[in-house]
Amino acid sequence: MMEKISVYEGDNPFVFVSYAHKDSDAVYRILRLLQGRGLRIWYDEGITPGSEWPEYIASHLDRAAAVIVFITENSVNSFNCRREITFAQARNKFFISVFLEKTEVPLGMELQLSAQQSVFRYDYATDEAFVDRMLRTPFLQPCIRHERAQDRREEPAAEQILFKTGTEEFFGRDEGGADTVLPADTGAAAEAADAFESSGSMGDSGPAPQEKADIPPTGKSGGGKKKKPAVILIAAVLVLLLAAGVYGYIQLGTGSGSYVDSGEPDSLGSLRGVKSSLTLKNKHMTADMVRQVNKVRDLNYISFTDCEFEEGALNELHMSPKDTSVTMRFYNCSGMKDCDALGKQGDIYDLDIVSCDITDQGFPDLSDVKVKNLTVFNCPDLSKISVNTETLYAIDLSGTGISDISFLSGAEQLQSISLAYTKVTDLSSLLSLEKITSLNLSGIRMDSFDLNLQSLGLETICLHDCGLASTGGLGDYTKLAEVDLGGNQLTDVGFLADVTSNLTYLDLSGNPVPADQLSFLKDAVNMKTLILDQIDLTGHQLEYVQYMKDLEKLSARDCGLTDISGIAGCSSLDEILLSFNMIQDLQPIADISDPDNPISVLDLGANDIRDISVLQETYFNLVLVGNPLEKYESSKSFNTSVLLIDYFDGLENSSMSTSGGNYGTVSICGCPRNRQEAVSDSLYDPVFESREEQLTRIRQTMKNVSYDGFEDKFLAIPEP
Repeated sequence: MMEKISVYEGDNPFVFVSYAHKDSDAVYRILRLLQGRGLRIWYDEGITPGSEWPEYIASHLDRAAAVIVFITENSVNSFNCRREITFAQARNKFFISVFLEKTEVPLGMELQLSAQQSVFRYDYATDEAFVDRMLRTPFLQPCIRHERAQDRREEPAAEQILFKTGTEEFFGRDEGGADTVLPADTGAAAEAADAFESSGSMGDSGPAPQEKADIPPTGKSGGGKKKKPAVILIAAVLVLLLAAGVYGYIQLGTGSGSYVDSGEPDSLGSLRGVKSSLTLKNKHMTADMVRQVNKVRDLNYISFTDCEFEEGALNELHMSPKDTSVTMRFYNCSGMKDCDALGKQGDIYDLDIVSCDITDQGFPDLSDVKVKNLTVFNCPDLSKISVNTETLYAIDLSGTGISDISFLSGAEQLQSISLAYTKVTDLSSLLSLEKITSLNLSGIRMDSFDLNLQSLGLETICLHDCGLASTGGLGDYTKLAEVDLGGNQLTDVGFLADVTSNLTYLDLSGNPVPADQLSFLKDAVNMKTLILDQIDLTGHQLEYVQYMKDLEKLSARDCGLTDISGIAGCSSLDEILLSFNMIQDLQPIADISDPDNPISVLDLGANDIRDISVLQETYFNLVLVGNPLEKYESSKSFNTSVLLIDYFDGLENSSMSTSGGNYGTVSICGCPRNRQEAVSDSLYDPVFESREEQLTRIRQTMKNVSYDGFEDKFLAIPEP
């Protein structure tokens, strides 16, 4: 792990950083660069030993001038990150979310982030380029330490303030020529003017927030002289107007050059200040609206979600970035039957077309465009494409009607390919692609995997739901690290012993594999994800799991388990899915629970659990439905973001409490109407739902508790 960096503990404005500890290496690289450029940073590695964690975190978050949250799959499933986001927004903090990777954000968090500024690290070639962009964000400027020759910096003169229309610079220039962005408040314009007048440059050597520095009337040193009333009035009015402009400017979400508009479907908000990134949601896009988008200079990223394009509107799109490739994303959009213009935007870094109504006639001609990453997912009416494969690095055609992939035979740079649930039967075009490391053929029916691809150096292979009865020579792929063989008819997986030491991901779910054949797992010391759903483990204790010290996700649903003592040594577990078993004793889970690093997902639905008192810590998503619960007795609050539970006699009189730090939902099934008021008094704002409603809640808010393939079993759980 990368060496930690120091944290700021002074009285000047600083940035609070929220992130998942699993992302430390990537986050620390960026923080080190930001700190080297003068940004004052505090993050939770600065906690003093012996301090109260929640109080210490909250006090720094409350004092922070701005918040940066790093978004990844890990952070969206982190209870602490979710709590910090909620706390920051409740206090109207300046806020920016940094997407380190492409991340599907749960609906609840998407709602929280929709009004905030977002930037995408993966759209920049280097950390340095990304940091340059970040440091131009206006509300971060007060948190940047500027080296000064003088002991005390004076305020900029009113007539020296520079405003460049349509950009994110709004600078005051001091006598030394250094640019400093004027701070703005999130309150009314008058409050913004007051904040500006009282806070000065907010640099380390500047006046404290309580002090008021005189504004020199002509750019010269004031020397402590009093200002004339007329000058004061003029300066105050000017500052008021400029502050109001900054306020409106920042409210548009344009400080980072990124703007998200999910407002009125038939119009766009002001795009003033948008420089590179634009996200539109739930829009009825007319040709005029698309032409309005075209006016954004240097636009290199555009995303449409749930948008409807009028006929011919999409062909009006003309992005014109400088010296960079474009990214275009379309999710669940209609009206894409004519979109040739997508192939005329310059070089393409990412083109994503997901669950759209695009057809063969509508797909753009990409034969003359350099494309790096192409995703056309769940578009069943598409059966052929035209694409330049010269620079193609990754392609995903899953869920399309594609049957012929001969066009890929010349894709010499291709490293990742997904053909899941397509109509492809001839895979010979892949034999010449020497750089492929990731291959997804899920849903393509085959009796055995007989492709001679050993020379490709495959590291990831997905053969889910292929009808495989044998794996052919898959054991010869010695570099395999991620293997998905779920949903097949395999009875012999002995070949995995040859690649076990490399494995980090393994899915054997649904195969009739005898439990005794899983002994090879004792050597899978690098395993991070293990999925054994519907494999008969009756009489076993997950004994091989104890060797997996780095295991983060374990799914063993409907396996006949009664004893889970084998997980006792897995302190890294973050997702545990054990529903539809016969488990009673939860002590092994309690033994690996850490309140400072809560388990994100704990699915214990439909077991034989009667007492949940040992679950005294925080779990982000917790499913307990379908258990014959009798009591919960604990002196500690039962904290969770989403809890699904069945009513049991005495629930309203138990010691269960969910109010301490909880901001989520308690969903209770089967609670009698005459008990609901008492239960509401005992718990924190519960909802009373049917089994169908609970399944809907899982789909909408509990991203990692997917019941795909288990929906009928879940709905069949009797209501109490």
